[in-house]
Amino acid sequence: MSCKVKGCRNKLSHVTKYHMCGKCNNFGHGQVECGNEELTNNLIQYFNDTIDIKCEVPNCSNNQTHTTDGHICIFCDKNINMHLKVCPEYGIKVPDENIRFGSFNEYEFLQLGEYYERYVGMGCAQYVRRNKNSNLLESLFMHSDNWGQYGADTSDLPRYKAFIYEYIKNETDIE
Repeated sequence: MSCKVKGCRNKLSHVTKYHMCGKCNNFGHGQVECGNEELTNNLIQYFNDTIDIKCEVPNCSNNQTHTTDGHICIFCDKNINMHLKVCPEYGIKVPDENIRFGSFNEYEFLQLGEYYERYVGMGCAQYVRRNKNSNLLESLFMHSDNWGQYGADTSDLPRYKAFIYEYIKNETDIE
């Protein structure tokens, strides 16, 4: 199957349901259909289509809707070519930083798959998690200027999203 969105430039890399609109970034329609309920509804009939050559990106949860070339990452919203270069999940990896404020001993209460958020002043925050696979404590420092408000070049938001993805926030008060 192929994408049925009008004007799609990569029809063979994904099905209609996985087409990401260049105007609103939602899936299932394109710029021509965006905001037009009748045109958008006409595409629904193709939402059960599957792709012939499935995505092979590890842990891809929608691999029946696109090829490997058509993969769009949930962390960085990039296709596979950019994803491998800039994504915190596969490209950059979350660094093994030292705890900047306090010590690891303060976070021993964290269970597997949990993270803790700590405000450290001036709009900055530190995130500590107990890695689900290794049981190690890992941290991520988010500076107040790196939440994407100045554009993608200075944004650490993809790193943050990857760091807390599928982790549960622990609300313990340790202050």
